[in-house]
Amino acid sequence: CAGPSFNRAAANALCKEILLHLCTVKAVAASGGAQVMARLISNFLNLSLRVLLAVSSCLLSSTYVKADDSIRKTEPTPASVITLQKADENRWMIILCSLSGDEEHEEKLTLAVEQLGASAGPVFGVKPEHLRVLLSSKEMSNKIAGSKPCDRSSLAELSADLMAASNSQSQYFFFVLGHSHLQGRNCQFNIAGPDIDQLDYAKLFGKLPGKEQVHWIGLPTSGYWIKPLSGENRTIITATETDLEITATEMPFALGGILAGTAEHSKLEDIDKDGRLTLLDLYLAVSIEVHQRFVTQDYLPTEHAQLDDNGDGRGAELQESYLPMKEGELPARKTPQKYLDGEQAQRVLLGVL
Repeated sequence: CAGPSFNRAAANALCKEILLHLCTVKAVAASGGAQVMARLISNFLNLSLRVLLAVSSCLLSSTYVKADDSIRKTEPTPASVITLQKADENRWMIILCSLSGDEEHEEKLTLAVEQLGASAGPVFGVKPEHLRVLLSSKEMSNKIAGSKPCDRSSLAELSADLMAASNSQSQYFFFVLGHSHLQGRNCQFNIAGPDIDQLDYAKLFGKLPGKEQVHWIGLPTSGYWIKPLSGENRTIITATETDLEITATEMPFALGGILAGTAEHSKLEDIDKDGRLTLLDLYLAVSIEVHQRFVTQDYLPTEHAQLDDNGDGRGAELQESYLPMKEGELPARKTPQKYLDGEQAQRVLLGVL
């Protein structure tokens, strides 16, 4: 009866009470007191019932612990994580990249775009004919086959094409990478020719019909893009807060590394332990990678990723509960915080390379 409900002091007291009654019964039986004898027998039967109930409680508690152990052993393992198994004809991926600026960023952005494009099928379930790549830099366009220019005219044409091809089940994954600058309270995306800001972008792509939209904005000051894009069945991810985080971001390069399996500090896996590989796991993996890049170099982070998928136009740092404070340390909070965001992203299933 050594279950979790076992109480040694109570058991000893019960045993002493039983022994006392047995001794009294023996004495009364020897003296011949019939009425007293009957009352003692009744009390003894009540004690016996209490013993049986106590034993049953212990046994049930022990059984419960064993059952609970078996449940814990069935937690999802990497082999049992649910993933996207095949391409979906309703899924689209659109990659938009700014002017590269210099040779170093041209090389890094080219690699990030190539890594994203390579993941379109295996990770996002996008068929080759549903992949669109628009690049502002001619040098980058020369390196990436099938890409088109990224300017106001080509973006308007892309919007019209997607509008014509969409249906009620369409799912869109937009990735906006590269450089931007803040002008007033508008984040200007530095494309070829006149720039566009978050309001221009929302007019072009925010009203596409379909089942779902994902807008992954990896630009400096990209937090300003959340509010105009936020809505039902939309997940908005930005590299920065709506604040003066104006320096070049690590997010595009971390994203490419995670998708290619070459990142140093994180990888795409079931990070939230819900038994599924989802867009939320990708967001967390990229956020951890970005954070650790700053930590390992003893730099203060200059970007704080945000996710909004409940339509309130306000992003949340869902990654906070998963970030190590220093290299190799466990997260600062082992129990994830409760946020209003994240449920939609948790339903977007991804595959693996």
